[in-house]
Order: sequence, then structure tokens, then C-alpha cells
Amino acid sequence: MIKRTKALVVGIAFAIFGFLIQPHAPLGALIWPPSSDIPAVVGMQEPLLMVYGAIAALAFGAGVAFLAFGRPLVEKLGLSKGLTTGAHLSIAWVLLNWVIHDSLHIANGHNIWGLIAIEYAFHGTLILAGATLVYALLRVQPREARPAA
Repeated sequence: MIKRTKALVVGIAFAIFGFLIQPHAPLGALIWPPSSDIPAVVGMQEPLLMVYGAIAALAFGAGVAFLAFGRPLVEKLGLSKGLTTGAHLSIAWVLLNWVIHDSLHIANGHNIWGLIAIEYAFHGTLILAGATLVYALLRVQPREARPAA
């Protein structure tokens, strides 16, 4: 199986898994049961949240696939080994964190200490990932400026 097909299969498999472990799904409700202080979903809210859940699940699958197969794409940028690793992990994290992140918000409810933990663990690391990607882009030389291979 070619690498692109493997990445697609892994991405789809993990997207399905990501959808099934969200709080709206029976499996997800066991992993992170919604907090009792989260209001009930009514009317159009449910389909809107389901569509968002599907999008987050697709991003989760894409992030896992990128983590497994995307490093060669980042290596083409010609960055240092450490910055290549940082950019690779940052791209994967920006994509795959949302299922877990959103699920924890629903399970946490209005617990402020839990919210602080989520802010640092997810929002803080997403800020770091974004900064890493900006730094990586600043380090990439345009093709014309690269020394001949």
C-alpha cells in the first residue's frame, strides 16, 4: 500500500474513532461524561454541534495521519532537525487536539481549576505550536536563495 493510501486509511480510521469518543457518542459519554452544570442542547444546537463534532473528528484523523506520515513533508523545508521536529509536532497538535480539548470542556463544566488546567494544557500549547510554526516559516529560505544541492 502506498504511503498516501496508508495515510488516508489511518486518517479515516482515527476520524471515526475521534467521532465515537466525543461526549455525544455512547463511548465518549463513558470516557468524559458531560458535567451536570452543562445546559441541555435544544433545537438547532444539536445538529450544529454534531457537524462541528464531525469536523473536529476529521481534524483529529488528519492530525494522527500527519503525525504518522507527515515528517517527510516538513523535512523538505530544509530546517534544522530540532525545528523540523517542532514544526511536525506543532502541525499535528493543531489538528488533533480538538476532540480531546472540546470533550474536556464539556466534562469539566464550570470547574474553574479544571478550566485553568485546560487553558494551559491546550490553549497554551496551541500558542506555542503557532509560535513554533511562525519561527519555522521565518527560517525557511526561498528556493532562489537556497544553495545549489
